[in-house]
Amino acid sequence: MTFHKGFVYLTRMDANIVTSCFVNRYGHFENCKDIINVLLPSSIQFFNNYAYVMSNSNLLKIYQTHIDGSLHIKKN
Repeated sequence: MTFHKGFVYLTRMDANIVTSCFVNRYGHFENCKDIINVLLPSSIQFFNNYAYVMSNSNLLKIYQTHIDGSLHIKKN
């Protein structure tokens, strides 16, 4: 779980996705949506307007992704 610009990003290895939720003023998660498919995502970090999603698959990849409140344009 990682927080970035009012959102929480959850890596869900059980479903091979990253989920994004808005964090309201009470700290509750709202409007959750699945935003990117990654095989066995184990972590996500943000740096210089990019998200880096680590895959814990046999091929151990890190995906660099542009961000704007949600994730898009996946690159290896």
